[in-house]
Amino acid sequence: MRRLTSPVMRFVGLSLLCLCVLATVAPAAENHALVRFWIDTPADQAYLDANQGDLDIAGGRRGEYLDLVVREVELDDLLDQGSRVEILHRDLEAFYASRFAGREGFGDYHTYSEAVVWMDELSAQYPAVLSARWSIGQSHQGNDLWCLRLSDNPETDEDGEPEVLFDALHHAREVMTPEMVLMLAEYLAEQYYAGDPEIVALLDENEIYLVPIVNPDGFLYNEQINPDGGGLWRKNRRDNGDGTWGVDLNRNYPYEWGCDEGSSGDPGNDTYRGPSPGSEPEVQAMMNLIDDHDFVTRQSWHSSGNLTLYPWGYTIDDTPDEATFREMAAAMTQFNGYSPGQVGELLYPVCGGSFDWDYGGQDTHTKIFGFTNEIGGSSDGWWPPDSRRQPLFEENLWPALYMIAVSSDLRGPTFSHAPLPYTHATAGQYPLTVTPLGFEGAAIDPASVMLHYRVDGNGFVDMVLTATGGPGEFGGAIAAQPTGSVVEYYISAADDEGRAGTTPRGAPSALHHFEIGSDFSHLMEADRGWTAGAEDDDASTGLWVRVAPVGTSAQPAQDHSAEGTHCWVTGQHTAGESDGFND
Repeated sequence: MRRLTSPVMRFVGLSLLCLCVLATVAPAAENHALVRFWIDTPADQAYLDANQGDLDIAGGRRGEYLDLVVREVELDDLLDQGSRVEILHRDLEAFYASRFAGREGFGDYHTYSEAVVWMDELSAQYPAVLSARWSIGQSHQGNDLWCLRLSDNPETDEDGEPEVLFDALHHAREVMTPEMVLMLAEYLAEQYYAGDPEIVALLDENEIYLVPIVNPDGFLYNEQINPDGGGLWRKNRRDNGDGTWGVDLNRNYPYEWGCDEGSSGDPGNDTYRGPSPGSEPEVQAMMNLIDDHDFVTRQSWHSSGNLTLYPWGYTIDDTPDEATFREMAAAMTQFNGYSPGQVGELLYPVCGGSFDWDYGGQDTHTKIFGFTNEIGGSSDGWWPPDSRRQPLFEENLWPALYMIAVSSDLRGPTFSHAPLPYTHATAGQYPLTVTPLGFEGAAIDPASVMLHYRVDGNGFVDMVLTATGGPGEFGGAIAAQPTGSVVEYYISAADDEGRAGTTPRGAPSALHHFEIGSDFSHLMEADRGWTAGAEDDDASTGLWVRVAPVGTSAQPAQDHSAEGTHCWVTGQHTAGESDGFND
């Protein structure tokens, strides 16, 4: 699939729709500060580890710093805890509000009622492809969680078509996330009506479900306390019965619920996980929707951090499908430069999150390849300027289209294959092997295992791969090519149930590729799957790793390129060690 840039978005005129009764006098908003807690010493890390479940973490770099949101009354205490704590914004609400001075309401972003009007306008304008909204459930305060379906038959749940789910706003202050869902709905419908062949194929072959506002009560509360934007309420609005309010919906899913990794048992905490697993009606509505369907992929949008996250969240152990998650994450981040990985690798572990239940809750649904994209960088925050709305959508459009495109592959065969490396020109061929595995143990049809390759963008050459004699393994070779050639290829196979798949996922829109020659350039900000060092390297230190470096007097805390933070270094420095340790 080609990279799509600069889609033209239509500005939708809005009329005010009253959907709930707000108090006539808004409650006083609680002020918060944003601080950067640097991890300079073992004591700094120990404090964060001991209090992880009670911290409201906005972002950071693992092992280097965490950005924390703290109530004004807690600020002085936190300043005393770390060896270096930097106040980024003493009054974060005021900082966000200053971005929107001189305009009404949420500006280019939509309130709850405005979003509902927008859904209705889109459905009326594109009825051949976008359904009318329907409620999948209600919140504690009786507000609906609305859902839309995009398909060539949008009012019908068709059997046999792969299903994809996009949702947003588990956390009430992340105002860009519902925009992402509705802008995607508008873009897909608009391009379908315009006859874009790729979009037509995606919607003809898949069903796409969209839930733009999972947490309506919290979103409405932010409008109540900060009507011009900038509200920082995160949780829903459960009355906890002890003077506190709210549950963090993305800590309430049942799979591995209840641990203190990134969630709290304190009802007054912003990461409060709730009184029991799946206790919240908003989470129950999402779970019922998922269990009633056969979703293959799910993208739950959050902000911010420029991250593409996948399970597990509660541990840094790999899922059985780690290779597939890594492949998908690498594909989604190839253009936007987001950092891919497990949340525990990049930030901190999280228990009770949505994608762990998507993948791990296989007692009620077939495994789902669920992701969380953290939209935008630290400078965007939770209330980006109006001018950032369109660019943030554009940098997350390709990952969304990819999630739809690969949905059919993920119910087909999987592949064990080492992509061919960049290589010098040789007189010989370029051999490859692959081991396809049928979905849920189905046998592979040997005649279906095919190599498809092209050189310098010309037509594909198709070749049947043959059994090598290794267990389930097939092999073949690409013909020798001259220096300077770019070879792109994919491998396809089907199981004896007729389910087809490819490596890479989404082929031929996504392709493996390598160059013939001695020189090339390659962006290293995203994980490209490179192997560093010889397989028999037994060095105990100084091993090449791709990281955002921990800064010391001997090395900077990021690379020297114009953009990005990651680079290859011979070993990552560890906070608290002396200069000279792996730097």
